Amino acid sequence: MRRRGLLGFGLCMLYAALVASCVWMALGADEKGRFVFLQLPLTPQMLALEALGVDHALHGLSWVASYLLLVPPFLLLLYLMGCALQALGQCTIMRLVHAVRGSAAKQSRGRLQP
Repeated sequence: MRRRGLLGFGLCMLYAALVASCVWMALGADEKGRFVFLQLPLTPQMLALEALGVDHALHGLSWVASYLLLVPPFLLLLYLMGCALQALGQCTIMRLVHAVRGSAAKQSRGRLQP
């Protein structure tokens, strides 16, 4: 059984834990702390939107709407990045194993010949 999405799933769970902890900390904070803790998990998405020049679209949205709009695509992106990194790592490891086996086979053939 292949576990291709394990790293992607792990990245999603790590981000979900960060979001949950920030929302939990925002519940007991003052107004400024609430703003900071609610904004913190959305920082990567807001930076990307600012770089694209469409950050003005978020003005006036509630926190719930912002989370519903920005978190699911980011989770999908994290999952796909994790899957790609895991596939790249597996491919690299397999190439390394084949290279080591190939060089070991050449050395053993060289020893057998007088």
